[in-house]
Amino acid sequence: MKKGILISLIVLIVAAVNAQPPGPPGPPGEKNPKMEKRIESMRIAFITKELNLTPSESQAFWPVFNEMKDREKALREQMKPDKPVEELTEQEANTVLDQQMNLMDKEVTLRREYTERFRKILPATKVLKLQHAEGEFRRQLVNEVKERRSRKERPGRK
Repeated sequence: MKKGILISLIVLIVAAVNAQPPGPPGPPGEKNPKMEKRIESMRIAFITKELNLTPSESQAFWPVFNEMKDREKALREQMKPDKPVEELTEQEANTVLDQQMNLMDKEVTLRREYTERFRKILPATKVLKLQHAEGEFRRQLVNEVKERRSRKERPGRK
């Protein structure tokens, strides 16, 4: 009798857990704060591991790195047109393209500035590794997203 109740309870718990939706990201274009925090935690762990940062390097590096990322994000936000591309006139499109080129120049200048700041904190080899690690992290993230989407498109397979 006790085994039957225990088995029933386990089956109910498993069914309840499996019945929970995976937590879709929400409407397209809307940011998911939980996902952003998770990705940021993954980025920190990945870069720390790849660069093999010492505690003192880590303490000096992360505030500067986060500052750079915030400034890069602000520049990228400025690159987005105010309305959909399909709705832009030829003159507006030319203006947006010119603004984007100027912002790309600013992004390169920003990278130069932070590369110099990183050189004061880390050895040059670790600064180079940082550039590689950022690209590798992005690739892994994109691959993970593709894999998850493909699993959603093929239900029942894992």
